Amino acid sequence: MRRSLAALAASLLLVGCAALSSTPPPPSAAALKRADDQMTAAHYRSALALYDEFLKANPNDPAAPRARATRVLVERLLASQTEVERLRRDVDTRQAEIDRLKADLERLRRIDLRQAPTVR
Repeated sequence: MRRSLAALAASLLLVGCAALSSTPPPPSAAALKRADDQMTAAHYRSALALYDEFLKANPNDPAAPRARATRVLVERLLASQTEVERLRRDVDTRQAEIDRLKADLERLRRIDLRQAPTVR
């Protein structure tokens, strides 16, 4: 009787452990993982949208503070990327203007050299 009780307890324990290990994560965890995966893959706009969805659906989830913080970082990263792109365009525009002014200066120097009075 004791052996069968021990065997029954052991088998129940094994079944319980197997059930716990095969329990899928809650949907909120899956949604957060998708957002994290998008961020890791450098798909920042998709990640931002997924973080927003997660936070809207799960505002009181224990992972919500981390999701909020990560969302803010992704938002700032996107803003920084936008600013970098704007600055690059500005630099390119200014470089083109510098090149144009250098060409004008060189043209004026050649004109000046041709028209320089000869000293006797």
